[in-house]
Amino acid sequence: MKRKLTAIFLTICMCALCSCSDKDKPELTATGVNVSVFEAGAGSIESTVTFSGTLSAAESVSVVAKVNAKAESVSVKEGDYVSAGDVLARLDATDIRLSYEQALAAYESALAGYNSVVNSSSKQQKSQAKQALLNAQTAYDQAKANYDREKLLYENASSHKLAEQSMNDAKAAYERTKQLFDMGGASQLELDSARSAFVSAEENYKTASATSSAAFDAAKTALTNAQNALNNAQENITLAENAARSSVETASASVNSARASLNIAQNSLSNTTITAPISGYVAVCNVSEGQMTAAGSVAFDIRNTSMVDAEINVTESVIPLIDVGTKALISIASANIENLEGSVTLVNPVKNDMTGLYTVKVSIDNADSAIKAGMIADITLTTASLDGIIKVPSKALINEGEDYYVYVVDGNVGKKVKVTTGVSDDEYTEITKGLAKGDKVIVDGKDYLSETNNEINITGNYEI
Repeated sequence: MKRKLTAIFLTICMCALCSCSDKDKPELTATGVNVSVFEAGAGSIESTVTFSGTLSAAESVSVVAKVNAKAESVSVKEGDYVSAGDVLARLDATDIRLSYEQALAAYESALAGYNSVVNSSSKQQKSQAKQALLNAQTAYDQAKANYDREKLLYENASSHKLAEQSMNDAKAAYERTKQLFDMGGASQLELDSARSAFVSAEENYKTASATSSAAFDAAKTALTNAQNALNNAQENITLAENAARSSVETASASVNSARASLNIAQNSLSNTTITAPISGYVAVCNVSEGQMTAAGSVAFDIRNTSMVDAEINVTESVIPLIDVGTKALISIASANIENLEGSVTLVNPVKNDMTGLYTVKVSIDNADSAIKAGMIADITLTTASLDGIIKVPSKALINEGEDYYVYVVDGNVGKKVKVTTGVSDDEYTEITKGLAKGDKVIVDGKDYLSETNNEINITGNYEI
């Protein structure tokens, strides 16, 4: 009997110890495991990834000295805020101004030469050539008129025609007398007389013809000469115009060359005043009064931090989920800043061969200058944003190998259901298959359920 009482006492003690160590576990009641449930319904979810990056000014300009000169004055120091156009430094312009004045004098001389060519020499050459052409045209017109007149006279000359007619008549008379003579009807004297008359008429025709054509030939020669003179005058005016054009082009080239030299000198003179190209803070000042500046050296570095950028490097699994405009949340521990909104402004589609990662730039408004360049920030990017999906608390999921399960309320028991998951955030996971809207999923207490021990007692709704 004593042994039996001892066993009962030990049992009570063990129960008490178990009760003390399992005080945080769901109570096992006569009706089952106490559980809290979450009712699956349409909701929204965002998937995010977080990276670290160093912040830098969105706009940064190195101001380079463009001339070799001594600094006469420096108007700013590192840390000063400047507006675009503000004078940063002035350089000694003595030698550069002399070069400018020489270039100006050379330009004015070239311009005067050009004007002289355009307004005098070329005009005179062309004027003389035009006058010569006018004279040649007049001479040609006169020669042509004289030629036309002589040609008409030659073709219609009466003495020439009468002599030709007389010659033809004398020839016919001679031929008739010759026939009669051959038949014995005319004497030798008559034949000789007819021949003499024919020869005399022929000589008279030749003389008249020669006399008539001489004036016509002279007019023809004069016309040919006038035509040649006119052609030469036309060629001369072309040559004069080309020569004038060449002179103008040469003079114009001299003006352009002088103007270019003047512009270079003027630009060098203007570069003796160094101004800020953008508004921002002077991050670097490499110039001091009395110091020689070298052309091409960085004199100042100005950074506009009204916007700051963070460059992060992401993997190839993340890069397809990010686009320009993707929302970003920025947290900066050193500035006590959390969840400041920004957006992606650059997505480099080319992988870095050294790191195997892709560069993404996030831009952040910094109008209040709370963020300083060089700070380290955590950048959280939204890789997916879904609405109208079924989601459950990630805590409700049971992972078994590559599969996921949840317990769904089915009367007074928990039914184990296989599900397919989708996008997750810190608290919820999308369920793409296995659940329907209105299903009650067990969250707290799920770890004490099994397919054989599945009686449940719902104690309330789960809330995150």
